Amino acid sequence: MRNRKILSILVALFVLAVPAMAVFTGTDLDATLSNLRRELSYDYREKSETQQQLKSKIEAQHRKMVETVL
Repeated sequence: MRNRKILSILVALFVLAVPAMAVFTGTDLDATLSNLRRELSYDYREKSETQQQLKSKIEAQHRKMVETVL
């Protein structure tokens, strides 16, 4: 029972440590923050483009529906 408890604690620590290690891939905090800023900017830009494309598709579909009704 004691071994199982220790194993559970080690697994929990490992699960928590893996995401933290993924953040600190840079040599120092400045490099890490720079990497995170770049990744967030890229993700934001990609999300904005996807939203714009979806909005365009919805507007085109709406126009077609209105043309069909009229």
